[in-house]
Amino acid sequence: MLMRGKAPQKRQAPTWGVGEKVVLKMDNRRELAQVILATRNGRSLAVEFDGFLAGYLNRMCLLWHDGAYHDLIGDRVVTVRKTP
Repeated sequence: MLMRGKAPQKRQAPTWGVGEKVVLKMDNRRELAQVILATRNGRSLAVEFDGFLAGYLNRMCLLWHDGAYHDLIGDRVVTVRKTP
């Protein structure tokens, strides 16, 4: 069956700048982090933080997929927000 109308729009990856402070939330834990690598389109990020978060010690790589960031190894959703 052919569907008419607009296709559902996927959320665009936000863009981040190197050095930008962010808050990561994963597995009900939060960590203050800093962006150390970012692609221009926002689809790939590397962040650095003090501590241990869901199996990651100090650094984590994130990829944008299906409207959210996912950690590279476990494919778990990671929420990334600007610091207040």
